[in-house]
Amino acid sequence: MNGQKKLWKTSYPVPGNFLLVTAGPAEFGREAVDGKSVYFTLRNEGEGIWQQPLPDGTPRQVVDRLYLRNLFAPSKEGLYYIARSGFAFGLFMVGHTTGKTRQVTAFSNPLFWGLDLSPDERTLFYSQ
Repeated sequence: MNGQKKLWKTSYPVPGNFLLVTAGPAEFGREAVDGKSVYFTLRNEGEGIWQQPLPDGTPRQVVDRLYLRNLFAPSKEGLYYIARSGFAFGLFMVGHTTGKTRQVTAFSNPLFWGLDLSPDERTLFYSQ
């Protein structure tokens, strides 16, 4: 597989069939809430976030700027992610139906490895 990282899918907690999800390079995969697609990043933050319909759709870029390539979290309404906003950092959300991006909030300090939403999507978890 020429040294590229790719996304795979299997059952949990007992692994079953191993399914190759992405044909091209992919890292930090997160399945959409509806299970119909997967979001992933590539090797560099400058390559943004990609979405691919499951099981074997064509990937498309949904976010073109990203702070760290693992700081994103799918939700029912859209995709949350961290990006720079001027000299600060911001939480942004791109809506599923509209495709429009809005800044949700700003952070005074950089965020690091970890961004997630609670199951009810009312709480954001992050490391700073």
